[in-house]
This record gives sequence, structure tokens and C-alpha cells, in this order.
Amino acid sequence: MNHFLTIWTKPDATLRDMIDEKSIGYGILVVMLSGLGSSVFVFADNGVMEGFSLPAILFISIVLTMIGSIPFYFFNAGVYLLIGKMLGGRGRYKQICMATASGSLPMIGLWPVSILALVLYGKSLYAEVLNPFAVTNMSGVFYIFYMLITLGLSIYGIVILSKGLGYAHQFSALRGFGAIMIYAGIMFVIIFVVAIVALVIGVSILTM
Repeated sequence: MNHFLTIWTKPDATLRDMIDEKSIGYGILVVMLSGLGSSVFVFADNGVMEGFSLPAILFISIVLTMIGSIPFYFFNAGVYLLIGKMLGGRGRYKQICMATASGSLPMIGLWPVSILALVLYGKSLYAEVLNPFAVTNMSGVFYIFYMLITLGLSIYGIVILSKGLGYAHQFSALRGFGAIMIYAGIMFVIIFVVAIVALVIGVSILTM
């Protein structure tokens, strides 16, 4: 079973096969491969990598994405394990790891978009945006296309993750979605508090 393909046609069977039969090593591979599509856009439009060749930019982007995705993968699985237990779940850590990995499967759909962006824009994709009224070096049509594809894949990924957490924790997909929303709410509060503290410190420094 090719999970990157069957996640679109047989999502329930794919989830059961991943969670029940596959190892955490396979989950790491899935997360890394799924992240390759978005890795192309890590340094897009900010000019940070303008001094590097296109192959070097892609290599650095891919390596950073892969290295960064692994700790976040295990951390996210741990959080979903704890929240799931709070909601009455019975999943084990290995099962939750595989459920978390399954949520990233749809992002493989960004691969064709990434390749097309490289073909159309090449190294200019990574140039600094000089137009004060623009947010990207990509054309407006392509940027909207990219954003819509990303949004659609993200939504489907949340659906798959909800079902995966539900199956792993032996409760409903709706409760799995609840676990995702609780996690998102916690992260929002943390980011909001950090932003407020940083703003207060910044204002204090400026008024000294």
C-alpha cells in the first residue's frame, strides 16, 4: 500500500495500516518526505539566500526542513498523547506518532507546485521583494494558486489527523479534532503572551 496515494482514495484503510503495522522510523520518513514540498518556500521572497546558488539554496532548505521536522514530530505526538489521555483516549505513544505522521501525508501534494515554482521563477523566487505593495516575487495568479493548494491540503491534513488520533485513541474523529483545537489554543495563548511580554520589554527599553 502506497500511503501517499491511498490517503486520497482509502483514508481509513491507510490510517489503520500505518498505525497498526508501520514503525516510528517509517513515520519519520513520511514526515520528512511530506515536508520537502514546503521546504522549497522556506527562504522564498526574503532575500536571505540571494548570495547562494540555486542548488545550494535548495540543499540548505531541504536539510533545515528535515532536521527541524523530526523533533517537532515527536513533540507534537507527545502533546497529542497527553491531550488525548485527558479526553479519555487509550492510545500508546507509538500509535500517536503514526497518527501524527499520517496527518502530514496530504502535504505531498505540494511537490508538483514546488517544482512548477522552481521552473517558472528559478533563483528569483528567493530574491528580496522590492515592491512595497507586493508580498512575493511570484505572479499574483500563481501565488493565489499556491495559497489555495496549501490551504486545501492543510484542511485535508487536519481531517486525516483527526481521524488518525480518533483511531489511535479509540474515540471519535470529532474528539480527535477537539484535541487538535486544544493544542492550537494552547499555542495561541503562549504566542500571545510571549508577544505581549516582548512588546512591554521593547517599550520599556525605548522609554529608558
